[in-house]
Amino acid sequence: MNLKELKKKLDEQNVPTDMYSLNGWNPNEMMCIERKGQKWQVYCSERGMKTGMKIFKREVDACQYLYNIVMLCYRDRKEYLQK
Repeated sequence: MNLKELKKKLDEQNVPTDMYSLNGWNPNEMMCIERKGQKWQVYCSERGMKTGMKIFKREVDACQYLYNIVMLCYRDRKEYLQK
């Protein structure tokens, strides 16, 4: 999947856009994906820093990783709010 397909999948799952950024670093607490040269970075923007960074050679791998992480967090958030 590419960024466009990733956005579509997240929208289909009704994931709030405040949980992720597909446009690189964001100062808010969220998961981010960013292309740097020939590589892709996926990380959590936390307190103005990039934490837990993973680097991928392929867009498809980076997008799948971000999707998996965001969906785990989203499910946890929904369960917490339903209590």
